[in-house]
Amino acid sequence: MAAPADLSELRINRDVPTPPARAALKRNLVLFSAALASIVAAVVVIRARAVPTVQVLTVSAGTGSNGSSTGTTSVTANGYVVARTNVVMVGPAA
Repeated sequence: MAAPADLSELRINRDVPTPPARAALKRNLVLFSAALASIVAAVVVIRARAVPTVQVLTVSAGTGSNGSSTGTTSVTANGYVVARTNVVMVGPAA
């Protein structure tokens, strides 16, 4: 009878990924990072252009009834300017 074969050499080592698997992982990480950076850049650009800022500054110079000077008032608002009334022209302009 023959001696039993050493079966330990037939074991598959799953601890270390194969070179093609490592290359695919690196490629996928680079693609994911590039896609994420593109999305972040697009969001930043869209948010920067989305809402214009309107700044209104009212300054009142003068004295009050008791002789004290009035202070300055500053208001900052975000939004759009919308007309209350629409004008429709009929006929040629003069």
